[in-house]
Formats: sequence, structure tokens, C-alpha cells
Amino acid sequence: SNIDQMHSNIKRLYEGSEESRIGVPLALQAYQLAHVATDYIGAALVLEKESPRFWLPTLQLTGHAMECSLKSCLAAANALPPNKHDLVELCKIVGAQGFALDDPSLAMIVHLNHLYYQDLATGTKFKTRYPARTVEQHGGVVPSLATFVAIIRSILEQARRRTALPYQVMFGTLQLP
Repeated sequence: SNIDQMHSNIKRLYEGSEESRIGVPLALQAYQLAHVATDYIGAALVLEKESPRFWLPTLQLTGHAMECSLKSCLAAANALPPNKHDLVELCKIVGAQGFALDDPSLAMIVHLNHLYYQDLATGTKFKTRYPARTVEQHGGVVPSLATFVAIIRSILEQARRRTALPYQVMFGTLQLP
């Protein structure tokens, strides 16, 4: 088909790049993930102000910001972040690396994960992105976005402290709302 030919041609263009073979140090990945996290939580705040009807996209952005924040901690601890989206699993891995969140913050992450990753009752995944295949409710506890901003701020501060001084300075340039 035409799309297959386009895909093949464009793929060859990307494969020709030597840049894709240059590794990025984990400390720099920590900063990059923190940067993405601040961009996504900032976008969630903009969307939240626009209209309450955008609550699912706002939670999707918030979940991605939380995921990147947790992965930033792992990279800061010199551990390769896994290709996972489960915030609860990421919290366990981050905790094993010596990072800490209080119980109320962990509970908020579980509530976010319920919609962002997997519904606790039905097992349906990614409800902030796709409609469920069965009749299901959306909802449950949805903590305020300000609560998640505070949690992300705490996580990123812990990640910053685990990096070398030049990266700590870079973390300081991030614009967390």
C-alpha cells in the first residue's frame, strides 16, 4: 500500500542518522525526563484552566508527568528507567533506589494510576487515552492538580539532589509551576 511505501522511505531517512547511536549519560537522561515532566504538568495546568470537561486529557498529561518524574529519579540513581507506564510499579522501583514519598502522596499516585494506567476494579488499561471495550464508569477519587504538582516537585527535587553538581544546576533551570 501507499502508506507502507511511505513508511519504508521515511524509515530509511531516520536510519541514516548517526546521532541515534550516541548514548546519553543517565544523569543527562534524568534532567531530560525532568524537563519533559515539567512541560507536561505545565500543559495539564493550562488545560485544567481551560475547561473542566478536559479532565481526562488533563489526567493523561499529569500521569505522563508523574511517570517521567519517577523515571528521572531512576536515571539520577544511575539506574536505567524501564519501559513501563505503571506508576505503582515505578514507585516500588524508585523506593528501592532510596527515594521516598509519604503515604498520602503514594495514595494519590495510586488514584492517578487507576485512570492513567489500569483501572483497579476492571483491569482496563489506559482509560485516559481510550474508551473501554465494556461499559465502565470513569471516576473515583481525582485529587487536585495542585496536589500532583507538589508531589512532582518533591520527586524532582530528590532526583536533582542525586545528580552531580553540573546537572543540579541544569535541574535548577526547570520551570515547575
